[in-house]
Amino acid sequence: MSATRAVRGSQSAADSRANPAVLAPALMALLAFGTLAFGAVEAWSRFVLEAGTALLLALWAFWVSRSRSSRMEWNPVLTPLLIFGAFGALQWISGMTSYVYATRVTLQVLAMYFGLAFLASQFLRDRGRASQFVIFCAVFGAAFALFATLQWFTSPDKLYWYRVPRLSRFVFGSYVNRNHYSGMIELLLGFPLVLSLGVEIRRSIRVLAAFSALLMMTSVVLSGSRGGMVAITAEVVFALVLLLRDNGSRTAAVSLLAVLVITLGAGYWLGGASVLDRLASIGRVVEGSSLVEETRPLVLRDSLGMWKEKPVLGWGLGTFDATYPSHQSFHSSLNMQFAHDDFLQVLVEMGLIGFGLIVWFVFVLYRRALRGMDHWRVSLRRMLPVAALLGCTGLLVHSFTDFNLEIPANGAWFFVLAAAACIRVPGRVMELDVATPVHTRRHDGRHTLPHSPRGR
Repeated sequence: MSATRAVRGSQSAADSRANPAVLAPALMALLAFGTLAFGAVEAWSRFVLEAGTALLLALWAFWVSRSRSSRMEWNPVLTPLLIFGAFGALQWISGMTSYVYATRVTLQVLAMYFGLAFLASQFLRDRGRASQFVIFCAVFGAAFALFATLQWFTSPDKLYWYRVPRLSRFVFGSYVNRNHYSGMIELLLGFPLVLSLGVEIRRSIRVLAAFSALLMMTSVVLSGSRGGMVAITAEVVFALVLLLRDNGSRTAAVSLLAVLVITLGAGYWLGGASVLDRLASIGRVVEGSSLVEETRPLVLRDSLGMWKEKPVLGWGLGTFDATYPSHQSFHSSLNMQFAHDDFLQVLVEMGLIGFGLIVWFVFVLYRRALRGMDHWRVSLRRMLPVAALLGCTGLLVHSFTDFNLEIPANGAWFFVLAAAACIRVPGRVMELDVATPVHTRRHDGRHTLPHSPRGR
């Protein structure tokens, strides 16, 4: 037993030496930048994300080349992502794509996603950095939700209280589209949720984490994003399933459901009847909806027609914007850039081959992540894959009705969390991170202190 612990400890120490301390915080800062820079949808902010990713990869490669103890960790979710990008590159090189330039630009974004997921696989396998990442995501998510809520109360039609978007009247937070704000919150919501359920986390931290989760969920309700409301509900239900799977207490399960109910109550109290109207309109188009929402069913129908024309190879990665107008069956003043369904858009652009690769990616993600989730409530680093998988689940649910994965910042966070969910963090099950000196229960029913020799 002691030999195994020594080996695991030495592996973690080697991982820490293999990656300079500044690179992991730089990765977190880059992800936060994309979120705050309007989701990195503009050319300048997307360039910063892509250039920052390339710089981090270069610095990591340089450090590894000079470190004897370094080793590369291959994450299984990177394989389908790499093949997906290779198929897109084949479309570009061979001329199979209907718009070469659009495919090349999208390949650059996809390469950024791959690079960030790869870097996360290297950095977050270290136990200390895994714990730091959990805390960072929880704090950043709560702070971002607080900022967005305050802005909604004081200046609901402007970004950062000064910038008025030209094409959207449903802004929220730093996003011109409330659905994309909701997508970001969905990605981060799992972190305060799992912190609030930790059995060895200090009570004050658990309470603060539960309040943070409540704040984040309430902000989604206030934004009016119906897809976001469905997604956060799916996350809470999935968290409840994982809690019961890990033999969680009934009290914790009831607390999860209570948070969901309180969220709806707080949303109604703060947002009034408009919140209930949005909830009641889930699944249908109502009067006063945006033009995009009114035409979304027609876009989905036309997109299916496009897929039937090229069912296997698709029209080309990133070409929906260019190819859809010739298939549009209705008049609209809007330029339909996306299918408002990430899965359907992949089917249109990449055909059955690309769609199959996405199914493979999702299968690997859940199979790998769920395999090692035992005792996840006792340690911050063991909470990481659970929180990351909850975030990915929320966004995947929302992706059936929107295009969050086409937003560079949201896509970057998604693939980083997908990689984090599949990382095997070394260490003892009962090694605690933010613990109180409470007693733990042995298999024979006796209680011992968590750091005493008998309690290990």
